[in-house]
Amino acid sequence: MTSEFIKALDLEISSIEAELAREPRFVKLRELQRIRALYDIPKSQRERLTPETIERINRSAGRRESPERAALRKAVADILVGRTVPVATSSLLRLLEDAGHVVPGQNPANTLSAMLSHAKQFKANGRAGWTLAAADDSEPENSEAEGVAAPPASEL
Repeated sequence: MTSEFIKALDLEISSIEAELAREPRFVKLRELQRIRALYDIPKSQRERLTPETIERINRSAGRRESPERAALRKAVADILVGRTVPVATSSLLRLLEDAGHVVPGQNPANTLSAMLSHAKQFKANGRAGWTLAAADDSEPENSEAEGVAAPPASEL
C-alpha cells in the first residue's frame, strides 16, 4: 500500500513539474534563481575581497599571448632593430618565413599586420611598412646618412 502511494505521489509530482516546465513565468523564475545564486559569495570569501585582491584579479583576467605569437613579435622586432626606414609587411613576412617562422591564418600577411598593429612596440607607417615605435621618437633628418640604410630590394 505504501509503495503504491509513493508511486502516485511521484506521478503527481512529475505531472506538475511537466506542467510548470511549460509555464513561461516558472521557467523565468528558475532562471532568475539560477542567476541570483551566481552572485552569492560565502561570507568567508567576502571578507578576503580587499581592493588589492580585486585589482589583482582584474589584472590577471586578460588573455595571454601565445608563445608562437611572442616568438613572431620578437623576430619582427629583431628584423626592425636599427632600421630607420619602414619595412613592408610582405617583406617582413618573407624574412620571417626565410628564418623558419610560420605565420598562421588564411592570409598570413593580414595576420601579421593585425598582430603588429596590436603591439605597442611597432608603428605602422601607412603602406610604407613597419618600424619600431621607440625608433620613431627621435627620427633623424637624413636616415640614409645617419641611420642604417634600407636593405636592397633583393633582401626584402
